[in-house]
Amino acid sequence: MLNINKRLISIVSMLIVLTMVFGLFTGCSGKAPSGGNSTNDTSSDSGEKVKISFTWWGDTARNAIYNKICDLFEAANPNIKVDRPFGSWAQYWDKLATQIASGSAPDIIGMHQDYVSEYSSRKALLDLKPYVDSGILKTSDIPESAYKGGFISGKLYMIPQGIVTSGYLYNTATFDKLGIEYPKMDWTWEEFAQRAIEIKKVADSKNIKMWGSSDDSGLLMPTFNYWVRTNGQVLFTEKGKIGFTQDVAENWFMFWKNLRDKDAIPDASTNTEYANLPIEQNLFSTGKVGIASLPANQLWLYQNLAKSGNVNIVRIPHLAGKANGEYVEGSFLSITAASKHPKEAAKFINFFINNTDAQRTFKLEQGVPATTTAVQAVTPDMTPVQLRTIKFVNDTLKIAGNAPYAPAGVAEIRTDFANIASEVAFNKITPREGAIKFIKQCNDVLSRK
Repeated sequence: MLNINKRLISIVSMLIVLTMVFGLFTGCSGKAPSGGNSTNDTSSDSGEKVKISFTWWGDTARNAIYNKICDLFEAANPNIKVDRPFGSWAQYWDKLATQIASGSAPDIIGMHQDYVSEYSSRKALLDLKPYVDSGILKTSDIPESAYKGGFISGKLYMIPQGIVTSGYLYNTATFDKLGIEYPKMDWTWEEFAQRAIEIKKVADSKNIKMWGSSDDSGLLMPTFNYWVRTNGQVLFTEKGKIGFTQDVAENWFMFWKNLRDKDAIPDASTNTEYANLPIEQNLFSTGKVGIASLPANQLWLYQNLAKSGNVNIVRIPHLAGKANGEYVEGSFLSITAASKHPKEAAKFINFFINNTDAQRTFKLEQGVPATTTAVQAVTPDMTPVQLRTIKFVNDTLKIAGNAPYAPAGVAEIRTDFANIASEVAFNKITPREGAIKFIKQCNDVLSRK
């Protein structure tokens, strides 16, 4: 009975936490207004068989989850068949760019806030507001600030799936084995470096092949973005220009070079070897690094892979005496402008974010579910690690700010940044040369857009 009471108390407490999460938003988006006639396209309502396609990025676990949601949708809509191409994060955006250019993109695409400006500026995305107005897409249960995050220049280009923030993961079993203190929730980059060096030193003394942290020098977003923000600057301005100075970028590359020189992070060759591997084969899952930067919604995936211990998450560090760099992130769904079946695609998105069975399958796959009803529906099914994710997102949202959307060209900029970080890692160029080169290439890209 005592255990049952503890569980009930835990569930009630978490519902309170969830209420607080959404209490941070200013309200919900309101009931969808009636009207709108631009949604009267080819319809499956007449009995016509319709095929739509949905693509996403992710690993094998996400593929299983999204395939199940597609199965649920097809069972509820027997006249609509869903094709399901997918790929890893890097493969996804490269392939999508080609598909958009050739007019062969899937009807529904997973969208990220870092890329929405890119594709909306190409006029590759459909304005979803008419489908909200007609009631096909029900968004009244989405917190207003999250719903408004889908608008660019007055048009609704994406619907939120989940709300998330990023942090650094660690496994308590690893730290206990090494006899090292766990990272603090609120820590500085200086403390991060000390902890990474300590992990490597102690691991070596115990003949354990392990580095302190993953090498995140090539992660433009979110990690470098956090670094820029804790320096009191922004990655990009509202007008789509560079918002940081050369010394901020140079200090970033120098920070990671110092850790690399101390063997606290993997060498460049190892980092390249493990880049883009599936989650179960990456450096953190295989115990080759003690700390790794990841979105909070992936916490439970790493817990499932852990042989022992609790996988926890702490905030991305800030510079001593300076502000935190947190901002709200999320995952979204969009419909491509070239879709031949936008009405059916809108039905699919509506099913994905509002259907209880779909959301109980989704859980926290790409963040805390976007609708308050979905959050309440999935809470009883959540494991302790998923509840920890909710708490982390809740705590981080309290200090998170807004960040301007990345401008068109960010995909190329992201690649340039990763390549330049790799050149620094291989000692082909200095951190100063890397900063100068990145700013020049970034300005070149932005000037062409």
